[in-house]
Amino acid sequence: MHRHVRCVAWTLLLIGAVAVGRPSWAQGLDPSSHRQVAAGTTTTASPAAATGPGTTAAWASAGWTYLRDTLPSTAYHGNSYNGAVGADVQATDRLILGAALSGEDTELVTTFNSGHLNTTGYGFNPYAVYTLTNNFYVDGLLGFSWLHNDLDRSSGSVVANYDSFRWLANVDLNGRFTDGPWQYLPVIGYLYVHQNDDSYAETGTGAGSVPSQTAIVSQGRFGGKIGYTIGEWVPYVGARWEHNFIQPGITIAPGVPGGSPSTSRDDAYIQVGVNATLGSAWSGGLEFNTMQKSDQQTYGLLGNIRYTF
Repeated sequence: MHRHVRCVAWTLLLIGAVAVGRPSWAQGLDPSSHRQVAAGTTTTASPAAATGPGTTAAWASAGWTYLRDTLPSTAYHGNSYNGAVGADVQATDRLILGAALSGEDTELVTTFNSGHLNTTGYGFNPYAVYTLTNNFYVDGLLGFSWLHNDLDRSSGSVVANYDSFRWLANVDLNGRFTDGPWQYLPVIGYLYVHQNDDSYAETGTGAGSVPSQTAIVSQGRFGGKIGYTIGEWVPYVGARWEHNFIQPGITIAPGVPGGSPSTSRDDAYIQVGVNATLGSAWSGGLEFNTMQKSDQQTYGLLGNIRYTF
């Protein structure tokens, strides 16, 4: 059962990394256009105050995700909460630099071993956006997170805890094309996540020890969003194909109900949301999203608000 817990935990690694690697910090960060532009998962485009070198802004975001695994041998379900606050400055006509502090809390019921897994932590995330042309720009982010994990199994008769350190790198090439009120926002991106988990010793009846572990996920994605401007509001829909070039494998011992999970490396990510310009300095957005993969699904809400000084 020890290995089950750690192997299931890698999916949480990706959930936490995605919350950081696709945040709402990118809202309004296309320095060449003086417009609110999609540069991640949460925004499309709507008119905003003009910007220029020296312009600063502050923002906040919060998200909730329900996640589940339906395969009996690895089954779990629960909720993940994340939030971030950040600020950035337009350094040149084409470059914006910023940084954010993030936090996360994931609470799972690990049905497969009659237990629970709770992961909490905080992170530091510097980022940058650079405009290439009037229609294309690049955004990049580094993330560093310090995590603490509490777990139990066998209906609480065995307990343990351990710490983790996660770092990630995320880069996206974004497009922006308009046709009247329509906004077409393609994106191709790459996410690399590396997490080290400390070793730990369990306590309780049937307790054991688990060695340290390193988990790596390397993910590419391609998709986009389509938005329609209605005054100061921009409702949108989006979809993305995601492929894990590298992901930890899970092998279940013969005879365990459900057997080993799917080896699929692909999933579909779908978004429906709305963004708004709230006066000359405020902007914000709200989004529903879902990830669908063999045996695994997530459903989430993400909101953000941004103020340009």
